[in-house]
Amino acid sequence: MSQREKMKLEGMGCGPETVERAMALLLKAKPKTAAGSGHELGQLSTSLAPICALLASEQLGNGEITEFTAQNAACLDKAAFNKALRIVHAALDVGTSTRKQESYASLLDKYVSHPLLRTQLEKYCTQVERDAKALGMKATDLRTHEMICTIVYWVCAAAKVHELPDVRIFGQEHGASAKKITDMCAALTKKLAPLRKKIVEETKTATARTPSPTKRAATATPRRSVRQHREILTKESVKKRPAPEATATPTATPSRAVNAEDDDDDAMFFPETPTKKRKLDSSPSKSPSKQLFPAASSSRRTLDELPQTPRRSRTAATSKGSPLKKAILPVDEAPDVEMEEAEVSEDDEPYSRTFRRFRPVYQEQRRWSARDPRLRKLMKLGEARKLELFQHPLQPARHPRAEDRQMLVVCTFPNLRMGILGSDPFYEEEEDDRGLKEQLWSGEAHATDILNAEQAHLLQAFQKCLDIRDKYMLKSRQRLGDDPRDYDGVFKGVDEKGADVCGVRPDTNLRSLSKTDHPNPGFEKWKIYPEPPPPHWHWKQDQVVSATGQNHAHGDNFDFGKCEIPGPIEGWSFKMDVKGVYQVYDDGKEEKDKPAFDIPDIREYFIDLEYVLSVIADGPTKSFAYRRLKYLASKFTMYSLLNEFQEMADMKRVPHRDFYNVRKVDTHIHHSSSMNQKHLLRFIKSKMKRSPDDVVIFRDGQELTLSQVFESLKLTAYDLSIDTLDMHAHQDSFHRFDKFNLKYNPIGESRLREIFLKTDNYIQGRYLAELTKELMTDLEQSKYQNVEWRISIYGRTPDEWDKLARWVINHKLYSHNVRWLIQIPRLYEVYKANGSVKTFEDIVTNVFRPLFEVTQNPQSHPELHIFLQRVIGFDTVDDESKIERRIHKKFPYPRLWDLPQSPPYSYWIYYMFANMASLNNWRRLRGFNTFVFRPHCGEAGDTDHLTSAFLTSHSISHGILLRKVPALQYLFYLRQIGIAMSPLSNNALFLTYERNPLPDFFKTGLNVSLSTDDPLQFHFTKEPLLEEYSVAAHIYKFPQSSLAELARNSVRQSGFEMEIKRHWLGSNWYLPGAAGNDINKTNVPDIRLAYRHSTLLGELEMIRQASSMKQESAPIVKYPILSPYLKKYPTSAASLFQTYNDITYAQEWKDTTVVDLGEEYRRAAIRGRRKIGLEDGGGFAEDFSYVFPCSLSENFTFEQLQNAFSRLEIDQIFLAITSEDASIVYYKLSTGIVKPPV
Repeated sequence: MSQREKMKLEGMGCGPETVERAMALLLKAKPKTAAGSGHELGQLSTSLAPICALLASEQLGNGEITEFTAQNAACLDKAAFNKALRIVHAALDVGTSTRKQESYASLLDKYVSHPLLRTQLEKYCTQVERDAKALGMKATDLRTHEMICTIVYWVCAAAKVHELPDVRIFGQEHGASAKKITDMCAALTKKLAPLRKKIVEETKTATARTPSPTKRAATATPRRSVRQHREILTKESVKKRPAPEATATPTATPSRAVNAEDDDDDAMFFPETPTKKRKLDSSPSKSPSKQLFPAASSSRRTLDELPQTPRRSRTAATSKGSPLKKAILPVDEAPDVEMEEAEVSEDDEPYSRTFRRFRPVYQEQRRWSARDPRLRKLMKLGEARKLELFQHPLQPARHPRAEDRQMLVVCTFPNLRMGILGSDPFYEEEEDDRGLKEQLWSGEAHATDILNAEQAHLLQAFQKCLDIRDKYMLKSRQRLGDDPRDYDGVFKGVDEKGADVCGVRPDTNLRSLSKTDHPNPGFEKWKIYPEPPPPHWHWKQDQVVSATGQNHAHGDNFDFGKCEIPGPIEGWSFKMDVKGVYQVYDDGKEEKDKPAFDIPDIREYFIDLEYVLSVIADGPTKSFAYRRLKYLASKFTMYSLLNEFQEMADMKRVPHRDFYNVRKVDTHIHHSSSMNQKHLLRFIKSKMKRSPDDVVIFRDGQELTLSQVFESLKLTAYDLSIDTLDMHAHQDSFHRFDKFNLKYNPIGESRLREIFLKTDNYIQGRYLAELTKELMTDLEQSKYQNVEWRISIYGRTPDEWDKLARWVINHKLYSHNVRWLIQIPRLYEVYKANGSVKTFEDIVTNVFRPLFEVTQNPQSHPELHIFLQRVIGFDTVDDESKIERRIHKKFPYPRLWDLPQSPPYSYWIYYMFANMASLNNWRRLRGFNTFVFRPHCGEAGDTDHLTSAFLTSHSISHGILLRKVPALQYLFYLRQIGIAMSPLSNNALFLTYERNPLPDFFKTGLNVSLSTDDPLQFHFTKEPLLEEYSVAAHIYKFPQSSLAELARNSVRQSGFEMEIKRHWLGSNWYLPGAAGNDINKTNVPDIRLAYRHSTLLGELEMIRQASSMKQESAPIVKYPILSPYLKKYPTSAASLFQTYNDITYAQEWKDTTVVDLGEEYRRAAIRGRRKIGLEDGGGFAEDFSYVFPCSLSENFTFEQLQNAFSRLEIDQIFLAITSEDASIVYYKLSTGIVKPPV
């Protein structure tokens, strides 16, 4: 400690005597300002040495150090330095004798603005001192500075003074210990409870909002009598009007309010405009004897007492129907449904009123904004059904003030009413008319009878694409309920048919879902360690102190010794097969060589990929999808025009919640660039000033210190600036990904990137760990912003996983706001060129073998096992705009890929997916958390990138190229695949901000969210995620409801645990539509999510109906018909030919009506031989054979069969047609059909 700080003091210009005195003060001040001392400096600890030098100079009186010099040496602004100076003064008790003694009056003057209340509270402070003295406290103890501050804080807290700050801030402002103030306040509350109760009761009326003395309530003079309201009548209201009473007088008529109990609903009342302007009598106000001071003014109370039109300078009264917040007037509880039925008749026509031709003065706003009571009754019924269906007894209770504030439907969407609430008792259309209207509203009028054959075919193709994706999601275990982290003690699982990646599928029957007991996979309640904070938590007081090298307290709640490390699993093994996929085997079964889990092979993957590519490239399919997307976007525009004000009113009724305090997750952000440039610059400068002698790198056979590195660059700390770092992506990076990659190097030097931004370097990633802790502290201060940092595993060596895990565990990089996602850069050609790998199989082995080892035996890699509990998935990154040349007709397996070129994107995607799928199934079997696949996709490059991601990915990042592929965009919408979009990043690299498809995707209804990508290159502020939201809100004109929906989407796409998502979004967040929404947590109106759900249901129902339609009977075919249910048929008929059942090629053929040939059911067996591998002969041959049920016409020939299977490129075809008893009827090897001998 001493040598470094002594050099720092000498560098400030201190003489020997000042240095000696300052070192003595520093030695005394460090323990008194450490964590838990009551005078914590936190992040201000960098100023401790300069402040001690300043105090030493003041004590010696030599004037060597001034406040300006000390402030510059501390690298703090003036306010922060003064705050640190006060804390050190309090810790060392310096200047106590010269400090001005605080009094009750001087302290109260800072926090209480009203003079009369201030006087009263000062009397209370004196009474507290007197009562405390009577209880035995010494008078000297009561007049200390800390005791005076304590009494004032205790009295102001009891009086609920709004200007009173937090106890920590209060203590720092007055040089007192916050801990001592808290302890003494607790003692006073315990001993002086009657006095505190008196203060609370007597100040309650004093602080209430009451009329001011200058604006007294005026009453009408005798000359100014109250006139009756004029009534605008309709035909119905004339019939209902009661007979006038003979004794009624104008002066006896009270001021009328709009009340449904005595007024007709169809009549509109306006207060009479006065004809003359006269002054009101100023009568004396009521005596304020029971108040501490005269009542304050309230123009609202004045107007409530006056039926006449107020003057322009006064404020009109706010009615209950006003869209203002309840901070102005409290909102009464909504009346019961039965009372609303009595108020309005169902035969009334609310829009048939006669309005005045001129604008009345101060018309009742409630009449203009009143909603149909029938609709409100409908809302009540929907809310009751929602609670009945989804309120689980084990789930937490709903918000107490949210009972009457949930809304499920809006009258604009009759199909939505029918879908959620069943039949509607308020609409009496005929059944046929109602169904027709619903089809017209939902765009489904052509879904049943009007569809032609072409439309039915393409809709069936859409359904098949969706089924293919569902198959891959099921086998890879990426859906809701597949991850043991989803089982938090409340969630019991969902049926496999109803599970999707981001929740329950939208077309699931929610009523049956709530009543069905789903089989529990047997997972125990998932334990999050360290445990998440309670609902009202505070970020850690102990800040990160990276400059002095002290041990910081960040992550102290994590103890590796308390983590449970399970033992190995017996009877299970794993190995990589010849196709490059790790397979898991159950040694206890008879078939030991058969993999335990069904993972799609690469051949099946490319066949499915080609099918989806053929669908999205079809002309009619593209046209149909384009029209549907345009329709959905226009439909949302109409919805916004009709419901924008209602959404805002619903949001205003929600207490506390707004955009700033809804949870937001940055689902796409790279860890090494997660800070802004100013933060990195400050960190580098602080290290250069405070740790210049740290040995940081080994180059050219020698160790170099940080100062030597910068000397070689001919730079000093003073020379560094934002422009010198040159890490921001400017105009020169547009469509230049190579230049963008260079922006990761500070000052253009890769050695600085290795020192400051790498986890595996000469200093074991210490600098990056300190920088990471500072970022975690910023996130915990914001509380509502969370990140999923992407950190790299390159696949060059097998020990990369262990190094990364030890870096996280040893530095205790754990935060409640952070989860990790592993990214694998696609840099095979680089590793191949420098000799790091020989074949592509080496990368697959280095990435996945440690994961299978730690799954089999967690004790083999204990740090990795604990680290993986905070890892949510995998990503693959690189420049997608690189040209991919197809040099293989059939791609070789990874062990044969030793070419210098990198494999194509779809090849990378498959081997990432397949190995992760096998790993997920095994980890789920062991009760360990599983992973999801969320690659970079659609930023540039070919269409097959997005198609590969559609088949294999949980969600994607970027996806801007979906705007060019409408059919694939429509498929992404139908399956609600998450898309984390970064418009500012795209603006710098590939697509200008105004052309970004984010607003179009959002209008259409795609599951999009906002992310930052690389704040170091694209953002300027300390909160880059809010910067992203802010720019999008201004450029795209997103309302508050849309921003809240984007934030909710980000949480649904994220990989945080079920328990945390319940707290952030609501107990039923995974249910579709309004059923899964809690507006008190998300601030998203229920009508918005109900609209989204109903629109998506309409599209899915249209496709489902078309898929289930039966085509007209086909003519007798002249070639074999392939059935999609081949596995149901036995292979005994073709056992002679050693064939087996397979459905690979069957999926390529359209279903056609099978001609009934009677009792004899025939099958066709096809054998063949094809070459797999390189075209130069380096591949290998593969035998295959298939059995297909088929129906043949009388004139069937072998040539027709050969033409039908020409797409398979089979070298030899052998056909055998068998009967039910497996006897051979025909066989053929060359030409013609030959009947075998009997």
